[in-house]
Amino acid sequence: MPQFAVDSIVAWWETIGRHQYPNAKELLILADSGGSNGYRPHA
Repeated sequence: MPQFAVDSIVAWWETIGRHQYPNAKELLILADSGGSNGYRPHA
């Protein structure tokens, strides 16, 4: 599953991101699997 996320981000960057943010030198990705959207939500 992590590879899907990486592939999706790369595809977004190559098709949209680099054109919308032409001066960007880095891409910051904050991923949080906690809270109500956690990978193990409690019922």
